Amino acid sequence: MCGKPCKAHDFAEFTWRHLNFFQHHCYITAKVPRTDCAEHGVLRITVPWAREGSRFTLLFEQAALMLVREMPVLAAARIIEITDQRLWRIVTHYVGKAVERLDLSKLAAVGLDETAAKRGQNYVPSSSTSTAATNRWCSSPRDAARRRSQGSRHS
Repeated sequence: MCGKPCKAHDFAEFTWRHLNFFQHHCYITAKVPRTDCAEHGVLRITVPWAREGSRFTLLFEQAALMLVREMPVLAAARIIEITDQRLWRIVTHYVGKAVERLDLSKLAAVGLDETAAKRGQNYVPSSSTSTAATNRWCSSPRDAARRRSQGSRHS
């Protein structure tokens, strides 16, 4: 955290899913130390190949996001052989980071298209600003159902 050299406190073994090697799953396993810093106390160091709290490498997450851009989450999850719930967590993390960087101060209105969900079709409805053709946000059908159940008004 502070960058000062500190003594190792203890070690714990962690495993991260990495990109497949041909058709074989590949994992990185390492003993990751906790350091005993006089200023900050005992802290686990962060590894350079994965984001904090994730059990996937950054390269795996990047490949997963590239697939999600081109196909539904469930199809991408089947290709990389993880559950769609785990893939949604990756997508939600990076979409959240991207939304934080957006300047929405001049956003006046949002339009939603959820007519496909009413017909029983299973794909993500999109939304965009009323004055521009660029997507500002895209959410899952589950999120749309939650918004309806909370009584949100959409225009």
